Amino acid sequence: MKAGELRIDVTRLRADLEALAAISADPEGGISRPVWTPVHEDARRGLVDRRRAAGFGARVDPAGNVVGADSRRTGRRW
Repeated sequence: MKAGELRIDVTRLRADLEALAAISADPEGGISRPVWTPVHEDARRGLVDRRRAAGFGARVDPAGNVVGADSRRTGRRW
C-alpha cells in the first residue's frame, strides 16, 4: 500500500467504537475496562476476531497486547 491509498470506512469505524463502548459502559455513563477483567477480555477477543475476519493475523502476547500483521503481505496468520 502506498501513501494516500488508505481508505477509512467512517461508518464502520464508528460502529466498531460504539460496540466497544457498549460492552465497557459503566453505570455513571463512562467507559471502564480494567485490565484482565472479563470486560477487558471480551474487548480484546473482539479485536482479535475482527482482525482475523478481515484477513489479518492476530495473537495476544504474554503481556496481553494484541499483536498483528497484515497476513496478505507477511504470510503470518498467528
